[in-house]
Amino acid sequence: MGLPVIYTCRKDWCREENLRDKDKNEIEALWDSCGREIRVRKEGVHFDLAHRNRIEWEESKLDDFRKALESRIKAVIV
Repeated sequence: MGLPVIYTCRKDWCREENLRDKDKNEIEALWDSCGREIRVRKEGVHFDLAHRNRIEWEESKLDDFRKALESRIKAVIV
C-alpha cells in the first residue's frame, strides 16, 4: 500500500533467550498435563523483521520512547 511503517518492540522481547520467572531464574522447560516436557524459548524479533530499523522501549522509560516515536513520526511521515 506504500504506507510508512514505524516498527517498535519492547526491549526485553527483542532478543532470543530463555524465559525467566519473577525471580529472574531461567525457565527452560514446562510440562503438560501428561507429564511430557515442553521446551520453551523466547524467540525475539522474527527474522523477517530483525533487520528493520525499530524503536526499542522499556516500561520504565516511556517518556524516552514517546520522544523517539515523535521524532520518527516527524522524520518519516511529516
